[in-house]
Amino acid sequence: MKTLTIEYPDELELTLQSRADRFAEEARVLPDYKLFELGRLSSGAAARLASVPRTVFLTRLADFGVDTVLSSPLNREYRPTRRISRSVFGRDVQLNVPTEEELQRETRLA
Repeated sequence: MKTLTIEYPDELELTLQSRADRFAEEARVLPDYKLFELGRLSSGAAARLASVPRTVFLTRLADFGVDTVLSSPLNREYRPTRRISRSVFGRDVQLNVPTEEELQRETRLA
């Protein structure tokens, strides 16, 4: 296995209000969650990379800001999407919606 070293300033721990060991662990696993979110890794592969069981990986997705529904491989493969922001009940929500081209294609197929 290869090793990646990340340099960061000492004051980053104060800024993030985090202990060094906690920050190091988050920095180690964040790429695993991001690669899953982008569809570059399956949940099983990302969990192995994060050194946690797949069930733990999936339950921690929300802790890292990954939308578990929109990140589903079935949803990613279903259609091209674009990301939009909307306010729902006073909360800002990020949504993936079909592109205009995909909507037109689905209309032609119907």
